[in-house]
Amino acid sequence: MAIKSEEINTPIRPKDTWRVGRIVIGGFLGFACAAMGRAFDFWNDDSATTLHAILGFLGVPLLLLVTVIMLLAYLVAAFISLCRCRFRRMSSSLVAIVFVPLCFVTISRVPIFDPWLWYVIFNKSTLEAEAAAKGNTEPASQQSTTIEERDVTFGLALGGNNHFIDLIYSKNNLDGQTTDNSSTTHIYGNFYRRDTFM
Repeated sequence: MAIKSEEINTPIRPKDTWRVGRIVIGGFLGFACAAMGRAFDFWNDDSATTLHAILGFLGVPLLLLVTVIMLLAYLVAAFISLCRCRFRRMSSSLVAIVFVPLCFVTISRVPIFDPWLWYVIFNKSTLEAEAAAKGNTEPASQQSTTIEERDVTFGLALGGNNHFIDLIYSKNNLDGQTTDNSSTTHIYGNFYRRDTFM
């Protein structure tokens, strides 16, 4: 069967389809960056373990570098797709770019993703008993009891960037209380966390 010259000279254009994989990767990168930040807000900086230091000095910068490179790659891919009039591919790249900060902000800001919330929920009775025991040894005038104190300093603590979190039990509302270097937020029930930067 002879092939017509018109069929030979006609270029075959790739089909303009949605690139769902790019969107999934963008969402995963945003989720991973936020989850890493949430983990370091909960993970005690124990000098006996080097895993915290390794992830702090190598893992987080590497993850951020990969995220920035992928965002730039998606931006270039969106521009190339626009030049070639492949609008679905371009839209997929743009949606993937938007998904990174969207997932990051969602995981970072929504309280249900806070590991301190789940820590308090799963250990509520134990923490309340510990607060009652500590409360008996403290003055009656003191209205709140500090249950735990954690040093969650992340990476290089330079220029007074040490981060400490106190888990507080109080029957009074402490939510929104701030000082020069600390802020208090409500977690669950009578439990609050105080973030102090020194």
